[in-house]
Amino acid sequence: MILRLAYVVGIVWVSLMGWFLWMHAQGSTQPPIYDVIGYYVKAQAVWSQIQDGHFTNPLNIEPIFRPPGTILMSYPLGFSWDFRGMYFRSVFLPIVLIFIAVLLVVRPASIAPNSSTGVVLTAAFLTTASLFFHFELADDQPLTVSIWGFVDGFLTGLAALSGAFGVLSVQKRSVALGALSCLVGVIMMFVKPSGMLLAFLADFSVTIGWLYVILRNWNDRPSRVILLRRGAVLASIQILISGGALLAALRSSYLGARNMNYGNAVIDVMRAELKIDLASLPPLIQSGIGIFIPVWLLGVIMCWVFVRAKATSSPSKAAHAEEMQLVLGIIVLIVGVWFWILGSGGATQIRYFTPFFYLALMWALGPVFRASYEVPLIATRLVQLIMVLGIVNISLLVALPHPSRQWQFASGVDVTSGTQSPALGQAHWILENAPPGQEAIRVYSLLIGVGDAMFQSQFSIRQIQNPYPRFLMIRAIDWQRPSAFRLKEIVSADYILFNPSFPEEGAPGPDIANVSTFAEEEFVFGRWAKTLNRDDGVELISAEKRSTLLRVVDRRRLQASLERLLGKHQWRQVFLEQNVADSK
Repeated sequence: MILRLAYVVGIVWVSLMGWFLWMHAQGSTQPPIYDVIGYYVKAQAVWSQIQDGHFTNPLNIEPIFRPPGTILMSYPLGFSWDFRGMYFRSVFLPIVLIFIAVLLVVRPASIAPNSSTGVVLTAAFLTTASLFFHFELADDQPLTVSIWGFVDGFLTGLAALSGAFGVLSVQKRSVALGALSCLVGVIMMFVKPSGMLLAFLADFSVTIGWLYVILRNWNDRPSRVILLRRGAVLASIQILISGGALLAALRSSYLGARNMNYGNAVIDVMRAELKIDLASLPPLIQSGIGIFIPVWLLGVIMCWVFVRAKATSSPSKAAHAEEMQLVLGIIVLIVGVWFWILGSGGATQIRYFTPFFYLALMWALGPVFRASYEVPLIATRLVQLIMVLGIVNISLLVALPHPSRQWQFASGVDVTSGTQSPALGQAHWILENAPPGQEAIRVYSLLIGVGDAMFQSQFSIRQIQNPYPRFLMIRAIDWQRPSAFRLKEIVSADYILFNPSFPEEGAPGPDIANVSTFAEEEFVFGRWAKTLNRDDGVELISAEKRSTLLRVVDRRRLQASLERLLGKHQWRQVFLEQNVADSK
């Protein structure tokens, strides 16, 4: 009875969270930006072909670097120009998937007779990771690790579900549950390229778990024969499903030469430019995992260590099995940290790590949860208090219409919704005033942030509806080349977009004679852009608080202005090399 009541309370809480998240999403006016526009465009292209009766391999439909598994989150039942449903699903699906995964892994009957409420409490608590609660991009957010519409939360939920099925497969000796773990892994493969590694780790963990069970029962001939047969069937299913999916990906554009070259170039640039130090780790973890989950995790690990240290008898079979699960969790965690810091090149992107964290957590959760009920009662209550505080904190942040920005930042989240960027109007002006017959319109963006993202979003959506003229955003950062401002690209632009917050030349501010970093280069060019006028070959179109739009009217004068700027500073080698390459 207590367990049923706890489940009802948990489901009600998840439903309420869904309602509040839905209301946030419905209030959004921010169009899909960054990676999200790629998922938006992919869904439109796939559903458009389906409606036209074409059955092209979705792995070969542009944009090929956004795989079709993303559609399960973005537009699973058909495309709509309304992006708010996609936003809602991107933040609510992880909550549902993780809640289900935890309930599968942690079952009261197998833990402790008094753990019914604790199971549901844990399931709700582990859905409160801060990564799932970053909504709109805001200029005043000190550390943006995600926004709604990204698939990293969805991938994290799938990783948790795959891990849960894998744990149950080993515990129950079930081939069907192992196959389900493998199937969810295949979905991960087609959500993000990193899903390939996650799927491998999920299958690897299940295989090692089954091998452990077989070896532990080797001396019992009837059990050994049954387990060997089941293990062979499961291995065959894994090879058939995962191997078949990998082969299909390798034979498609998704893992074709063009896509692989593009991805490798991105990783090379990210490795060179996205670096973190130890001081950066706490705020990153705070914005990806949160502040309560790490404290809780430390607490339950301490409980497990205490229980094992106090044990007076030799470890039982169950204790050895728990150790095996912990070891598998640690292996997955180590691989996840390697991929996040080194393998992906995105050291500042903790969203790359959270799927691995939750996959590892599913393997380790049962042992540490059990230990939290085998310690003195005060320790159990402290662990539960941490979870209650985490749930209450995130519930209030989502439920309240305007929680303070300081509270959000301290919690590692950003639940802003309903903002309106003036840059949207600037982008629409360009779209509405495009000269007839012009093949391409180029906007050089010195702006990094919301305004730049708005321009890219509006241009991408326009290209779906009408491919001509082409609207191109050109930036110093494109993840295919070393980050640097290229003079030839600035001069060839039709418009220049920049942040007007830079001080003008001669105004108080740093005097950078020797430009040695990209940040200094960005400052110098931003300050230069603020001084431009008709004498420099440009005219003002629109000036907003965080974005100013100029139209290039005389390229010769603009070139002369850039040459004067060059003569005032000593430039870093990368900048010189990139501009020499452009001049050839």
